[in-house]
Amino acid sequence: MDTTTDELTPAAGPSTDRDPEPNSPVVIARRSVLGAAVASGAALAVAPTHVAAAPVPADEQEDVLRVSSLGHDLLDSTEFLQAALDSEHSTIIIDHVPGGWSTRPLFLRRSNVTIIIEPDVMVRAINGTFTGANDCLLTLTDVTDVTISGYGAKFAMAKPEYQTGEWRMALKILGSRNVLVEGLMLRDSGGDGVYLGRGATLCRDITLRDLVVDNHRRQGMSVITVEGLEIEGCAFLNTNGTAPQSGIDFEPNAPDDKLTDIVLRDCWFAGNMTSGVMLAGLPLTPTSTPVSIVIERSTVSQQVGGSPQVMVLSSPSQQFPGTFEIRDSLIHVNEGSSAFRTFRTGPGGVLSKLTRTGMWVWGCAFQVYPPVQVAAGTTTTEYGNIHFTDVVMHTDQPGPFLATDHRENTTVHDITGAITVVGPAVEKPDLGPDPQGVDLDATIVDSVPAATVSVRPGRSSVIGGKPAEVIFTRTGDRSRPLAIAYETSGGARERYDYGGLGKVAVFAPGAREVRVAIRTFARRREVDLERRELVVSVAVGHGYVPHHGSATIQIQG
Repeated sequence: MDTTTDELTPAAGPSTDRDPEPNSPVVIARRSVLGAAVASGAALAVAPTHVAAAPVPADEQEDVLRVSSLGHDLLDSTEFLQAALDSEHSTIIIDHVPGGWSTRPLFLRRSNVTIIIEPDVMVRAINGTFTGANDCLLTLTDVTDVTISGYGAKFAMAKPEYQTGEWRMALKILGSRNVLVEGLMLRDSGGDGVYLGRGATLCRDITLRDLVVDNHRRQGMSVITVEGLEIEGCAFLNTNGTAPQSGIDFEPNAPDDKLTDIVLRDCWFAGNMTSGVMLAGLPLTPTSTPVSIVIERSTVSQQVGGSPQVMVLSSPSQQFPGTFEIRDSLIHVNEGSSAFRTFRTGPGGVLSKLTRTGMWVWGCAFQVYPPVQVAAGTTTTEYGNIHFTDVVMHTDQPGPFLATDHRENTTVHDITGAITVVGPAVEKPDLGPDPQGVDLDATIVDSVPAATVSVRPGRSSVIGGKPAEVIFTRTGDRSRPLAIAYETSGGARERYDYGGLGKVAVFAPGAREVRVAIRTFARRREVDLERRELVVSVAVGHGYVPHHGSATIQIQG
């Protein structure tokens, strides 16, 4: 793994007289999620403190406002940025200026606006000015029809100085509708990278695309209440600082909060201190709107704190309805962790579904949890509620691949479906003395013949903006599903020249091939290369061996 990072220097400001934050276990390299040619942050240039306003070019639409036309102050440009956000222009461009943009908290309070942050632009929180516990870099409140597009741009806060509180978010969206945020890197907040919550009403129809959400103090993203959420091609990395420290946490605050019509696609979760994905529905009740969350074509890989990679939690006293599904995905477990855990999910509660998903629970030096655990805690008497469809687990952990937390006077219920478990010392599930509603077809084998997996391009060249495709092919036994990991390299940059990828492909039972569609983009600036090379190769994994070679695609124009 390339451990090169692009460290950012926070904007100068009043001293906080605090000691620097101790080194935190940030382990996932930013270069590894942005491609080989990741752009570093713009350095602070030696320039006049205050730059005179530049006129808007005559060939630009009158309804477009470049922030630099209002002015630029190297140490504090809040007044110019906020004036642009408050203006009546329908398109705001945060353009490239020497040294980037330094700011205090910003607010968007109006609808029907597009905000474009140009490539390589940095918007920085000024040190010592986010003193309020709820100070966020950018807050959207009760707005409609908003687009924020920032491919190749960064929003960065000053995490080392935020030693108290957990609410200084990089991007907070409250009570808003029809909002698209794409292409940004969000880094180093004192709370969540992204927060979706209630304003005058709940959020509706939110799309997040191609974001890198990295090194936040509380969560990569918190979802409190939303109807209609699409998260595509995003990476949630290295959350650490104060609990819960997940990649993404669905955590309603009240029984009437909603988590409905939520889809995560082609996402990657890695390096977070607890779980990659958590559903904590504790305030929800049996009469709450049923939860509906689907995670597909995504990788939840190697969170660092020892917690299960994915967790579903219910209240000690009541259940909440709905479904939480992971499909066509990969859960890759590191030392001391496990793949999946449900906690207090009783009859009538949320159903966890694992569909055509691979689990690699391998190389663990010790066992904190079994690979899959259904847990009662101290208050629940009936618990479980998991359905497996065409799941394959590879594990070297001895003992039951699925087990309870062995509380007295409790009953496991509703464990159903089909799973194949491959490992040298695996035992059948331990579901306690009197399981109810258990209909689990578990095939346990010491080993399986490894397939050979190769990759080729659908076409060797595509015009930027048109979809590209790679085709994975396997040899050998095709009776079982097979999840494989892949890597990208080359001069093309992920989430800039092409969309974010989940880095997993899943062969359905009987399938010889699986195809992965890749969104590509036209070049954004004249200085960008006209031809950019994307290379896709099969990564090392379990149940298969990579064939030599790779798929190379030229993105042109």
